[in-house]
Amino acid sequence: MIKTKTAAELKAERAKLNAQIRAAERAEKKAAARAFIDAKHSLGEWLADSLGATSAEEVEALRRAVDLDHTRERLTAQGGAEDGHEEATSGDGSVVDYSPSYEATDGYGEVGISTTSTDPYGS
Repeated sequence: MIKTKTAAELKAERAKLNAQIRAAERAEKKAAARAFIDAKHSLGEWLADSLGATSAEEVEALRRAVDLDHTRERLTAQGGAEDGHEEATSGDGSVVDYSPSYEATDGYGEVGISTTSTDPYGS
């Protein structure tokens, strides 16, 4: 004979499962937040390394020098391109030039940090 569980027993099991689900969701949310922080940290390290920053002062100078409006504009324009490498165009069809006008011709910015990189992306 199969014993059936009472409603109270089933509710107790459900409460235990709900607690396990909430704990798992909290753990997943915490892990996702940590992965995001790690990715942001990695991006900062990559940028500093790519531009040759060797001190905290140089990193701070880079942070101040980054033109966020220009970067957002460029990423938005590239995000619309199918392969991410097409040239963006303005409303009149002309190609938009995203080359920084503030870059020195010798490849070094105002703080003496290289603004050019011989490192391929993703290394």
